[in-house]
Amino acid sequence: MTSIPGCRAVSILGGIVVAAMLVPVASGLLLGLLDRDPADAATLGFLGSEVAVVTVAWASAIGVLAVLVGLGPAASLARSGGGRLRALFAAAWLLPLFVSPAVFFDAWWIEVGPDSWIGRRAAEEDVVPTLRRVVLVLGLLGFAVPIATWMLAALRDRGADDRRRLLRLDRPSVVRRIRIAARGVLFPAVVTWLLVSTLVAGLTVPFDLAQVRTWGFELRTLDTRGASPGALFHVGLPGMLASVVAAFVLVRSLPLGTSATTRRRSEEAGGGFRATDLLSTAAWSLLVGIPLVTLSVRALDQDLATAWSLHKVAARGTLVLAIGGGVLGAIVATAFATWVAGRRSGRIPRPVLVLLPPLALVGFMPATLLAVGVDSAWAMVPGIDRVIDGPIPTILAVSSRTIVIAGVLGCLIGASVGHLPRLDAPRSMLDAARALRPQLVAASVIGLFVGGTLAAGEIPVSARVRPPGFSTLTGALLDAMHYQYADSVLPIVVLLVIAAAVSAAVVVHFAGAGRALRSGIWMLPVALALFGCEDREAGGLPGPVPHDVAFGRPGNIDGRFDYPRALALDERRQRVYVVDKSARVQRFSLDGTLETWWRMPAYDNGKPTGISLDDEGRVLVADTHEHRIAIFTPDGDLLETHGGIGTAPGQFIYPTDVAQGPDGTWFVSEYGGNDRIQVFDEDWNPIGIIGVFGEAPPDEAPRPVPRLARPPSIDWDAAAGALVIADAVNHPLVVTDREGTTRRVLGGPGLEPGRLGYPYDLAVEPDGTIMVIEFGNNRVQRLDAVTGESLGIWGGTGIEPGRLRYPWGIDAGEQRFVVLDSGNSRVLVGERP
Repeated sequence: MTSIPGCRAVSILGGIVVAAMLVPVASGLLLGLLDRDPADAATLGFLGSEVAVVTVAWASAIGVLAVLVGLGPAASLARSGGGRLRALFAAAWLLPLFVSPAVFFDAWWIEVGPDSWIGRRAAEEDVVPTLRRVVLVLGLLGFAVPIATWMLAALRDRGADDRRRLLRLDRPSVVRRIRIAARGVLFPAVVTWLLVSTLVAGLTVPFDLAQVRTWGFELRTLDTRGASPGALFHVGLPGMLASVVAAFVLVRSLPLGTSATTRRRSEEAGGGFRATDLLSTAAWSLLVGIPLVTLSVRALDQDLATAWSLHKVAARGTLVLAIGGGVLGAIVATAFATWVAGRRSGRIPRPVLVLLPPLALVGFMPATLLAVGVDSAWAMVPGIDRVIDGPIPTILAVSSRTIVIAGVLGCLIGASVGHLPRLDAPRSMLDAARALRPQLVAASVIGLFVGGTLAAGEIPVSARVRPPGFSTLTGALLDAMHYQYADSVLPIVVLLVIAAAVSAAVVVHFAGAGRALRSGIWMLPVALALFGCEDREAGGLPGPVPHDVAFGRPGNIDGRFDYPRALALDERRQRVYVVDKSARVQRFSLDGTLETWWRMPAYDNGKPTGISLDDEGRVLVADTHEHRIAIFTPDGDLLETHGGIGTAPGQFIYPTDVAQGPDGTWFVSEYGGNDRIQVFDEDWNPIGIIGVFGEAPPDEAPRPVPRLARPPSIDWDAAAGALVIADAVNHPLVVTDREGTTRRVLGGPGLEPGRLGYPYDLAVEPDGTIMVIEFGNNRVQRLDAVTGESLGIWGGTGIEPGRLRYPWGIDAGEQRFVVLDSGNSRVLVGERP
């Protein structure tokens, strides 16, 4: 595989590693191709023509904007002065290629989202969807412009400087100058636009967060709704074809034949400070610097002890991914370096021609297809349950998506090797290491840092492939983004940004600023890999949730759930109501039979997150994004609504739950800067307010007026005459009297018994204890209502009966209780444990 005999062992090891990553991917795609069940995509609500139009419009527009903005920075990169300034400039534009675009979107959304005055103003003017799309544009440009910058710089016509000097001598007309300049930039601009548009079309997380239905987002949605591999492959075929074209273009552009003269001229092309340098700095500051700085500043205000107590298990999982991805990256980069170093007559060696194109294809293909295919392939192998339940499949899947970067950087490093090592043909590994030491060190170090950083920060593939119980920090980050409140995980984001900065610096230092410039085009799959969710419980896995009925499955047709968000139990009438992300309220009997359903009157701004029942059996829906409470008959007839956008008494900002108190009193919880509980009389006249917005340090002494951050659920304890509030972002339960004075605080952030991780819902039981659903810890916990002592824990992460994935809801009656297992799209019904 290489003409340097002493490097044969490295070559063989590299081939084995690449094969270990590609074989599951190829097998999974073959299984999808052979799966003859493409029909359920339409059944599950996929609208191909609509999705195609939206995808092409968004991808094309972002591609055009990225090219226009990237022209200036590309010119600056191509002619920057030497030394530290050049290295710093190159590293700055490399950094965003190692950061997920979801991070850029979230950075802007935190600043202008529901908790800000801009977000509140947008809600008052009913333009929240428009605000989301503006933020999406900024977030996508933070991802796309650096890619376009490096592509334009790498594809830049090296004779442009000579032509400019001739033009100054000839002094042609303005029209002719424009034509000549256009010819020099047209081809790089078109290629860059095509490839950037392809990458944008395949993204999942940013479009998911902004609720824009593009191809990548719809593939992920179909997967969560239970589409078969065959249906996903059928729907994702256009994305696969686009990936093939993109991979072909990139491999054909492999800059291994760049001459020393051309490289020297590129390095020397510089000059003093120009206007494009100022524009480049301004573009980087707006699209990259401001989002990352604002996130870092907010992270400084967070309690590190709280973040560690909640995410220490996930941190260990991320470390495993980083080490595994780093080792694989080092092996692959070193192997490609030796293959290219041993080439003859300037030809690209056969191993590179055979292995690099499929690696590039995997880097470009839609993340959902890769993840589903790999998952299906591993599941087909008998007798390897322990392997599947461990981190190895996840490491291989994540690395297969990003490893092409390590391979290409290894090729570029190998191309810098002179003729002497090939002529000497060292036969022992020791002699080869001595002859190639600078290049092998550079390849291994770059591969280690790049592979580890990309594996640690990858989101869409790891979220789908990770086995239950193998938690990662990106999973926690994705959870927080979906909940639109990421402050508690901002220290995690800063760690990922720091890792990206270190990797960018390593590439520039070991590859050289000039080589980093030429290899910038190869960072494209990095963007897709990053862009494009469970903790192992302390003290071992608890027992499963006791239940005798489990019903539901993914989907948006009758009887299925499109990520269910809330439920309510009517034990007297033997019914349970469930509301999901399709804005449907479905009513089931306790054996899982669908009885009826209806859709909310309005849902363009967002979907409800709370549902409850009154003593008469009426259904009260916290219509969160419409800022009101809607009351229905059990059959779905709208009876009345209360509230409206605003902060005055009787108005709401994102209501989340309703609870009935004594003497017809109503309690309504809110968030969005209005983090409080409003109290109403039986005629829905406002009579009081409980709590104020604020983040409470863990285990601080209870304040008379509680500080709340995103209270998603409340319940009235009639026996104790107390209101129990789930304070999700601060992580405790807050118990107050009817007037709102704090009595006690139960729990706090953590994984241990008696501690809580994102308590999303609660139910006061007839015996006075409290059942709590923990979204972050994937479990149900019973607490003593006075002492906060843990009286039982059930669930634990998993897909098996009784295990949970991101549960959102719980309710309890005299004898039975129900649990909403949102991640598994099912409801568990059983006797109260």
